[in-house]
Amino acid sequence: MKFLFLLPIIIAVVLYSVYLKEVAIHLNPDEVVFSLNAYSIAKTGFDENNRFLPLYFWHLGVMWSTPIIVYLTALVLKILPLTEEVIRIPSVIIGSLDILLIYFITIKIFKRRLYGLIASLFLLLTPPHFIHSRLLLDNLYIVPFMLAWLLLMTIFLERKNLFVLFLATFCLGIGVHSYHASKVMMSLYFLMTLIYLIPEIKRQKMLIPTALLGFCIPLLPLIPWLSKYPDTLTDQVKYTGLYDTNLSPLEGIKTLLTWQNLISKASIFISYFSPNFLFFSGDLSLIHSTREVGIFLLSYMILLPLGIINILKEQSKRFGLFIIIGFLSSPIAPALIGNQYRVSKELVILPFAAIIATFGIKFLLSSDKKLIKIFCMILVMA
Repeated sequence: MKFLFLLPIIIAVVLYSVYLKEVAIHLNPDEVVFSLNAYSIAKTGFDENNRFLPLYFWHLGVMWSTPIIVYLTALVLKILPLTEEVIRIPSVIIGSLDILLIYFITIKIFKRRLYGLIASLFLLLTPPHFIHSRLLLDNLYIVPFMLAWLLLMTIFLERKNLFVLFLATFCLGIGVHSYHASKVMMSLYFLMTLIYLIPEIKRQKMLIPTALLGFCIPLLPLIPWLSKYPDTLTDQVKYTGLYDTNLSPLEGIKTLLTWQNLISKASIFISYFSPNFLFFSGDLSLIHSTREVGIFLLSYMILLPLGIINILKEQSKRFGLFIIIGFLSSPIAPALIGNQYRVSKELVILPFAAIIATFGIKFLLSSDKKLIKIFCMILVMA
């Protein structure tokens, strides 16, 4: 039982890595540019545009891309040759790391290895996670940083150790450089952390300064970078269509706060919880979905509501509410830019959902009725 965590990791590595060249059938333009920059960094230390170890990478002639995917791929290409299969190995690593992290998070929450195994298998078999663990795209690269933060927060709540809190928010700060949406989501998770810490402040006055320090240190390299390349953020705003970049940032933010725009964004946000999108159709893009299945396994239709009920029923439900808020806030980034039905831009929802579904399994297993327990096992296998 001690090494039970190896089971989902082995399954993930095998499942995510077989036939990498054939499925997906060819490289898309993003994968090509990521891999070429990574290969150039691995061989010379310079990117395709002759910049030495840049913080961000000029991508497809339209925007600056995040660096973590490029540098991880460069590390792989230091060892292995440049092939279609090899350049997708970093995403296999990221996807497998997600499985490992959620295993330990759920053990911390439920205090039983069984639930760690269930949650990791739920995430492993989630269709979007499977797809993105086989593509060299940075959409998935936000997830391990969010999970590392969550794991460290569970450890902090046990030990009340300031260094653990520092590491938790440090992961959020590093995660800002993992994916474009992470600038919104990591800031939101940091705000959630500060709010969560409020009841503890009287006992430990250094909580907020420690959390701030952890989050801000990884952001410091942005200061010299933005002074040299100020278009890094404006190009992302232009590419995503957040607001008209001909306007000043202040004017752009004002356009976002009009009633018409707020209602439109709220409508898009709500649409992300459409049962058809969640369980039957999935992402609009065929790069990120088959359009034959939804985001979640069908068993989630029962397990998610049961999981939320179970969390709300528990006496020590504070951290469970933290998970629910994380789940419900996941579509904020794509809704802000007006993207509808794009789970590829809200992959952080997947582990939150897997944990809530595991609460649903716990709810069923806690029943005294044998028939309900059998039904629970059927749901897991489904």
